[in-house]
Amino acid sequence: MKIIAMIPARYSASRFPGKLMQDLGGKSVILRTYEATVETNLFSAVYVVTDSDIISDEIKNHGGNVIRSQKEHESGSDRIAEAVQAMNLLLKKLAYKKF
Repeated sequence: MKIIAMIPARYSASRFPGKLMQDLGGKSVILRTYEATVETNLFSAVYVVTDSDIISDEIKNHGGNVIRSQKEHESGSDRIAEAVQAMNLLLKKLAYKKF
């Protein structure tokens, strides 16, 4: 069984916009979070789920995986649910093509 980690990442947070792009010892907070998750070796794949071009570019420029989401979500859980639905549709299409 493959286990996938999905990290919700919103750039325009109401209390601290851009928090995930703040420098933390030479790397952004979101990049450190992504790398720490990968380094656990607990997951087959790790994805950052975001609606932000800035966050998406940060992760992709460092070789990471990104799933794009809509901006209108009330919570990180809603953002992850959208990504899971998109991934399920992709897997169904791939399974259909095999037969």
